[in-house]
Amino acid sequence: MVEGMDYADKRTRVLLRRDDGLLFRVSLPKDAAVGAKMTLRANLFAPKAPDAVNGFDHARYSFFNGISAAGSATEVLNSEGEPPRSARDYLHFVANSKLVDSLVLGYKGALPRQEYDSIKNAGLAHIVAISGMHLALVGGWLLAAFSFIVKLFPAWTRRYPARNIALPLTAAGLALYLLISGASVSTIRAFAMFAAGFWALMLNRRFLTIRNTALVFLAMILANPFWLMTSGFQLSFAAVFGLIHFFGRWKTPGRGKVLDFFHLLFMSSAVATIWTFPFIAYHFGNFPIYSVFGNLLLLPIFSLGIMPTVMMGAIAAPPGWRFPLTVAEYLYDIMIQISAWLGSLPLAAIETPDIPPIALFLTFAGMFCYLIAERRRAAILFVGALAFTLISPAPVLRTSADLTVVRFKDCYNTGPAKRTAAPRKKTKCPSCLRGRCEYETKNWRAVSFQKSAPLADAAKDLCEYDFVISRPPPKLPTCPNRVVRGSVKIYEDGRIEKIRGRRWGLTAK
Repeated sequence: MVEGMDYADKRTRVLLRRDDGLLFRVSLPKDAAVGAKMTLRANLFAPKAPDAVNGFDHARYSFFNGISAAGSATEVLNSEGEPPRSARDYLHFVANSKLVDSLVLGYKGALPRQEYDSIKNAGLAHIVAISGMHLALVGGWLLAAFSFIVKLFPAWTRRYPARNIALPLTAAGLALYLLISGASVSTIRAFAMFAAGFWALMLNRRFLTIRNTALVFLAMILANPFWLMTSGFQLSFAAVFGLIHFFGRWKTPGRGKVLDFFHLLFMSSAVATIWTFPFIAYHFGNFPIYSVFGNLLLLPIFSLGIMPTVMMGAIAAPPGWRFPLTVAEYLYDIMIQISAWLGSLPLAAIETPDIPPIALFLTFAGMFCYLIAERRRAAILFVGALAFTLISPAPVLRTSADLTVVRFKDCYNTGPAKRTAAPRKKTKCPSCLRGRCEYETKNWRAVSFQKSAPLADAAKDLCEYDFVISRPPPKLPTCPNRVVRGSVKIYEDGRIEKIRGRRWGLTAK
């Protein structure tokens, strides 16, 4: 039975629970609905380690979410008993808009990959992923609307402050937005922060403080420890802690409303960028240089143009009025063009060293010490994190569990016609010809074959290489120990670290 789903750009991903209680995450070529009973054939993969260094850990995610395996459906045998769609799914089909799917409904992968990469390379991925900024915009509009309505009834405001009546209504509206948007980790964090802030305002306390943020941080970890390992959780809390700490001591320059607004916007972007830099480097391996300037250019367009028109378009979509969405798509195209321009500038993104987990932990501890005014200990922890980053070796070559993806430093080979390369300085990408790719370091040589590459003609000289990566593995009677099987990491000195992984096909029902 389908327990959950997510609409991607081309396919539908569902959470499918079998009769024996096992839960699978399956990609479907067709539509589905929550509650439907489906019988299908699928190729499923056991949870495995990430294909990229410090990449997304599917094994850890699957463990904390109870997912036994994930894969793609090859054939849907039967689908019956589909119940009426939820309001979220109904709005998806009625609006039929990638902006509504991304900014209102929170579906992952709703934007085309090329457009999302353009936005991410400019350091603006937080704009199209629902987080605290989106809830702040929606909460501000709701608070203004409810305050105006409450003030129309003087009998209420004479007994209670208008703000104390409008704040619970605003919190209810944000809770509805949280449910419609899919309740991602960053959205839950933002809602909990606003709920705590609203309660503080009703008690005439400060809206956001380090203590309130720390309590929300602790509550979320206790609710689901896995959230601590996710990039969205780490980035959002790092930015919030940094912003609250900075603006608790910052004073407005007083140079005029317009200049103060842009100064506030610049400082907010700069502080958030500095505090999230270690986590961006750890999870993504690069850092966008012009993200601060991109925020200055595009945040006003997004906050004053795209987000309001998308929200109005989502409300007006059921009656059939699509003019707000047309305006939003026009502004979105402008944002894509500016993002592409920023990404094309020289040194738009710099490659960062591979950061080991211990270095990230020391960085997190240093940030905590800095917040509690232990500056000397914070400096020691930051230096320790930097030292571990510099001395920890990084794998030179890495293969996926089924040997269909090979990474050589920062060069990926995923198919004969699909190969991207983002080499660091003095890094030579592998040379590939007819599906055969060769890798060479000063200590060893390796060769990998893609699925379409013939092995019969190449088997004669394979023993000249130290590592042979292929699926299916070639038959090498004279040097069978040189064949690499499964997911492995190979270091500069030739050391191999294997990662367990397996694949099977079964009928899920």
